Amino acid sequence: MKKGAIALSVGLLLGVLTNQAAAADTVTGKVFWDRNQNGIQETWEPGIPKVCVSNGKEVTQTNSNGRYELPAYDDMVVFVVKPSG
Repeated sequence: MKKGAIALSVGLLLGVLTNQAAAADTVTGKVFWDRNQNGIQETWEPGIPKVCVSNGKEVTQTNSNGRYELPAYDDMVVFVVKPSG
């Protein structure tokens, strides 16, 4: 697994920051409202709580700040389930 940060834009207003460097067996990140749609969280773009995030095996929900943590596996894909609205 490569270490580093990955930024994704999901839909029009949802962004995900994933940082796999936290630990070799853990992936962490943050789901946020990407208001300017640039794929980078600005200080004025809030995290989104209670969004489901999965690694293809487990599913978790983001905390009150939009942060999540999941076990990491080789060749996995991390994805969010876009909330309605």
